[in-house]
Amino acid sequence: MSRTRGQRPLVPSGARRSIALAVFFLAFTVRAIWAIRVQSPLTAVYSDMGGYVSRAEMLLSGFTPNEPRVLVLWPWGTHAIVALEIALLGRKSAIAIGIVHAIAGAIAAPCAALITARFVRSPYWVWAAGVVVALWHPHVVYSGFFSSEIWFSSAIALGSLCLIRHCERRSGAVVAGLLLGLSFCVRPQILLTVAMLVTVFAVAWLRRATWRPRGGALALAIFFLPLAAAMTFSSVRFHRLTGRFGLIAAYEPAQRLFGETNVGKIEASWIAPNGDRWGYWFSPHTKQPLKPEHVVHIDGFICDPEKIAAIRAERLRGVPLRARIGRMVDNVELLALRNVPWPEDDFRRVPFRARLQRVYAEILLVVIALAAVGLASLRRHRAAGVILGVHLVTIVGVAAIYLGEARYRVPYDPLIIVVATIGASALAERGRALVRRARAGS
Repeated sequence: MSRTRGQRPLVPSGARRSIALAVFFLAFTVRAIWAIRVQSPLTAVYSDMGGYVSRAEMLLSGFTPNEPRVLVLWPWGTHAIVALEIALLGRKSAIAIGIVHAIAGAIAAPCAALITARFVRSPYWVWAAGVVVALWHPHVVYSGFFSSEIWFSSAIALGSLCLIRHCERRSGAVVAGLLLGLSFCVRPQILLTVAMLVTVFAVAWLRRATWRPRGGALALAIFFLPLAAAMTFSSVRFHRLTGRFGLIAAYEPAQRLFGETNVGKIEASWIAPNGDRWGYWFSPHTKQPLKPEHVVHIDGFICDPEKIAAIRAERLRGVPLRARIGRMVDNVELLALRNVPWPEDDFRRVPFRARLQRVYAEILLVVIALAAVGLASLRRHRAAGVILGVHLVTIVGVAAIYLGEARYRVPYDPLIIVVATIGASALAERGRALVRRARAGS
């Protein structure tokens, strides 16, 4: 098998495994200390986190509220995971829950190191990627919350590694498929990633590129079966709870309204099927402070797609294309600028946490700059480069269409750090080449 066709890692397997194990334990230790000593998830059960816990408890008890549509406002994957945590560990097991969150969050560090090893020759750069992810404060803090970030981040990092292995003609397709299904249940934006991957890999197959994934119909079935099952179950659940056809969650129209217009808060009131009056509101963190003209009221279900579509059409009437593109650019900027990942910024009055927030916000800008350089070096391993690239396009595209926040970027931070490490390695190689050239010419 040719080197191009196999595209094996450049760093020897023994070094890769040692580094991966070491950075996993480093990442686990840091996250365990944070989730047990700094902040337990049990001490931050409010807002979104409180919603995950309450829906998890309803799932465990078999209780369905009088207004069942509120159960599909968000994807069901995270609260199902939280329900599993509570069922296995108990509602008040702070240490056990902290350890589980530390393990889940730590998975991204060895994955980052092992993916980096596909692009660099020196194990020092593999160490760098793994250690930076292990110590990456915006990622670490989510071990202290009941939220989707650590689960989605670990799923896409490990799933990407397994898919890369599959493209290298090694095992990984089954695990990658399972993690793809899990990713969809937690954050369905993974479908955009899948659509781009399918398109690029289909072109690679048509062109008989040497780096294309192996296998035929059976490999595709193994890979996509978990996703198909998750989508089918989610669609049936959505219809059962709402009476409408949908994919997994009802919040998407509200997200589009926030992303495309100046609306910063949606308030709604309506009568539930049993006659109870319900009230609900949404207001993104990055749209504060609010002005009266930024608030809309709905007489009906909070995520009624027809009513939200009418509001969006009214707000966009007469808005020129240039202004719409400008808002999309502004949405993307919010991934890295003008906000700290929520809910960690709720603790900005704690001095050491505020300092960490500021320091890592500045480091992030350096990482993004290096990642921009690293994009040019992803051709060293075509399959891995494609996988990394489509993940980055996904987060930018989703932010542009809907609304960017730093917390939506955090699950992708380990992959961004991988690309940044590749960029730093490329700059170092370029610098050494310039030095050698200068010495040879002197």
